Amino acid sequence: MSISPINSLGTTGQLYDSQNYKRPTNVSSNTVGMLQNGNLRESINTVSSIAQKYDVKDITPREMAQMSQALYDNGSISLKNHAFISFQPELNPSYNDTIGKLTDTTAQPDNPRNFLNEWKERLKQEQKGGASNEEIRNTKEVVSILNNLDSLRESLLA
Repeated sequence: MSISPINSLGTTGQLYDSQNYKRPTNVSSNTVGMLQNGNLRESINTVSSIAQKYDVKDITPREMAQMSQALYDNGSISLKNHAFISFQPELNPSYNDTIGKLTDTTAQPDNPRNFLNEWKERLKQEQKGGASNEEIRNTKEVVSILNNLDSLRESLLA
């Protein structure tokens, strides 16, 4: 399995495991190929630009979908992770008539919120609620991506 840049690069440019972003790991053959082709530097620059543009602690659902698309287009996240991050129910035109009625809420696709905290809370609930190992693993991957983007943003803006 190849490591995608956003899951594998820390703010110092070292390679990290996507499950534990502070622990160095081996470089995948895909990453070596990217280094040889010069694509890794371009990918890192693009991810840095995305991290500067989007603040995962203060982002709208619409912007989350746009950010996810940019990361996926860059090859920085997998299609699976893109699906999780970009799925924003509030962007559905029928939200107010379906989910909104059930939850007594209205869609607010342009109101920013802290998606990093929301995904961390979701992980806690999944762990407490007996979610499957796959669900927990998928959520951990998203939390790792959002954490890495947040850390990169903070280091770039410091």
